[in-house]
Amino acid sequence: MSIRNIENSAQFIGTIILSALYLRPYVAFLFILPLLAVSCNSPTTPEEIATQFIRESEEAFEERDILGLKKLISPQYRDSQNRTAGDVVSIAAAYIRSSKSIYLFTDLDSAVNAEEHIQAKVLGAFTARPISDRSILGRIQADIYWFDITLAQENDGWKLVEAQWKQAVVDDFFRNGNPNGVSDD
Repeated sequence: MSIRNIENSAQFIGTIILSALYLRPYVAFLFILPLLAVSCNSPTTPEEIATQFIRESEEAFEERDILGLKKLISPQYRDSQNRTAGDVVSIAAAYIRSSKSIYLFTDLDSAVNAEEHIQAKVLGAFTARPISDRSILGRIQADIYWFDITLAQENDGWKLVEAQWKQAVVDDFFRNGNPNGVSDD
């Protein structure tokens, strides 16, 4: 290797080092940018928090992802029927196993701060086919329930800490004369 090649190699390496030092803040910014976008889009209102939780629950249910559902339920879950997190996961798993396909259609009726929790009321329809519009609910078979849920912030996100559910009817999606199904209260 000649002296000239060594000088050229040294100059090339020097250019790479200077370029890396110069570009480091930009590269770091490119890695930080997605994190900033996620934190800027983090839900902050009770409605946003409940809506995100419902969306995650729907996805896990429709994908038949029992482990995904389990991750949404707090280990400290306890309800008025004295059911635990394991009991609720078992109920969901039994429903999933008994259905060939599951699609959910939900309406968030209300969501409010309650001390360190979010309490939400959700109307949900479980069907065997996708629902693009509530108007078809009266023409298809659907299991419809009102859910009163309580969410709490834990280390890895908002988790279900309590829930109660009761049978509902299709007309509940059209209550108060509102075609969106959301109460006017």
